[in-house]
Amino acid sequence: FHAITKPQTDTHPSDFLGHLTSQACQLLSAALTTNTKASYKRSWNLFLQFNSSGTSLPISPSLLSNFIAYLFNSGYSPSGISSHISAIIYVHKILGQSEPSD
Repeated sequence: FHAITKPQTDTHPSDFLGHLTSQACQLLSAALTTNTKASYKRSWNLFLQFNSSGTSLPISPSLLSNFIAYLFNSGYSPSGISSHISAIIYVHKILGQSEPSD
Protein backbone atom coordinates (compact mmCIF):
# COMPACT_ATOMS: atom_id res chain seq x y z
CA PHE A 1 0.00 0.00 0.00
CA HIS A 2 1.80 3.01 -1.27
CA ALA A 3 1.22 6.59 -0.17
CA ILE A 4 1.10 5.71 3.51
CA THR A 5 3.21 7.96 5.64
CA LYS A 6 4.35 7.38 9.16
CA PRO A 7 2.89 9.88 11.62
CA GLN A 8 4.81 13.14 11.38
CA THR A 9 7.24 11.85 8.74
CA ASP A 10 7.48 11.24 5.04
CA THR A 11 8.83 7.69 5.43
CA HIS A 12 8.07 5.21 2.65
CA PRO A 13 5.83 2.30 3.79
CA SER A 14 8.53 -0.28 3.12
CA ASP A 15 10.53 1.41 5.89
CA PHE A 16 7.87 0.32 8.37
CA LEU A 17 8.64 -3.32 7.66
CA GLY A 18 12.39 -2.85 7.48
CA HIS A 19 12.88 -4.47 10.87
CA LEU A 20 11.44 -7.77 9.61
CA THR A 21 13.52 -10.57 8.16
CA SER A 22 12.90 -11.54 4.55
CA GLN A 23 11.24 -14.75 5.75
CA ALA A 24 8.89 -12.78 8.02
CA CYS A 25 8.00 -10.52 5.06
CA GLN A 26 7.30 -13.57 2.90
CA LEU A 27 5.04 -15.06 5.57
CA LEU A 28 3.26 -11.77 5.93
CA SER A 29 2.73 -11.60 2.19
CA ALA A 30 1.45 -15.19 2.11
CA ALA A 31 -1.07 -14.48 4.87
CA LEU A 32 -3.51 -12.98 2.38
CA THR A 33 -4.82 -14.51 -0.80
CA THR A 34 -4.11 -12.79 -4.10
CA ASN A 35 -7.76 -11.75 -4.33
CA THR A 36 -7.73 -10.29 -0.81
CA LYS A 37 -4.55 -8.34 -1.54
CA ALA A 38 -6.12 -6.93 -4.70
CA SER A 39 -9.33 -6.09 -2.87
CA TYR A 40 -7.46 -4.36 -0.03
CA LYS A 41 -5.40 -2.40 -2.55
CA ARG A 42 -8.57 -1.22 -4.30
CA SER A 43 -10.04 -0.24 -0.93
CA TRP A 44 -6.92 1.67 0.05
CA ASN A 45 -6.88 3.47 -3.30
CA LEU A 46 -10.55 4.39 -2.82
CA PHE A 47 -9.67 5.79 0.59
CA LEU A 48 -6.82 7.80 -0.93
CA GLN A 49 -9.20 9.21 -3.54
CA PHE A 50 -11.58 10.20 -0.75
CA ASN A 51 -8.78 11.72 1.32
CA SER A 52 -6.68 13.27 -1.43
CA SER A 53 -4.97 15.69 0.94
CA GLY A 54 -2.58 12.95 2.12
CA THR A 55 -2.71 10.27 4.74
CA SER A 56 -0.71 9.67 7.85
CA LEU A 57 -1.36 6.85 10.24
CA PRO A 58 -3.16 6.29 12.38
CA ILE A 59 -6.13 7.97 10.77
CA SER A 60 -8.57 9.57 13.15
CA PRO A 61 -11.90 7.98 14.07
CA SER A 62 -13.62 11.02 12.56
CA LEU A 63 -11.84 10.52 9.23
CA LEU A 64 -12.88 6.86 9.25
CA SER A 65 -16.47 7.89 10.03
CA ASN A 66 -16.44 10.40 7.18
CA PHE A 67 -15.10 7.71 4.85
CA ILE A 68 -17.94 5.39 5.90
CA ALA A 69 -20.44 8.18 5.18
CA TYR A 70 -18.79 8.78 1.81
CA LEU A 71 -19.10 5.09 0.93
CA PHE A 72 -22.74 5.04 2.05
CA ASN A 73 -23.56 8.14 -0.01
CA SER A 74 -21.78 6.58 -2.97
CA GLY A 75 -24.20 3.64 -2.87
CA TYR A 76 -22.01 0.96 -1.31
CA SER A 77 -23.83 -1.82 0.49
CA PRO A 78 -23.22 -2.43 4.20
CA SER A 79 -21.13 -5.51 3.35
CA GLY A 80 -19.13 -3.50 0.79
CA ILE A 81 -18.50 -0.77 3.34
CA SER A 82 -17.41 -3.39 5.86
CA SER A 83 -14.93 -4.84 3.36
CA HIS A 84 -13.40 -1.42 2.71
CA ILE A 85 -13.11 -0.72 6.43
CA SER A 86 -11.45 -4.12 6.95
CA ALA A 87 -8.76 -3.05 4.50
CA ILE A 88 -8.16 0.22 6.35
CA ILE A 89 -7.92 -1.64 9.66
CA TYR A 90 -5.56 -4.22 8.12
CA VAL A 91 -3.17 -1.48 6.98
CA HIS A 92 -3.13 -0.10 10.52
CA LYS A 93 -2.51 -3.52 12.06
CA ILE A 94 0.25 -4.48 9.66
CA LEU A 95 2.07 -1.22 10.37
CA GLY A 96 1.59 -1.47 14.14
CA GLN A 97 -0.73 1.51 14.39
CA SER A 98 -3.75 1.82 16.65
CA GLU A 99 -7.01 1.09 14.88
CA PRO A 100 -9.28 4.06 14.17
CA SER A 101 -12.28 1.87 14.91
CA ASP A 102 -11.28 1.23 18.56
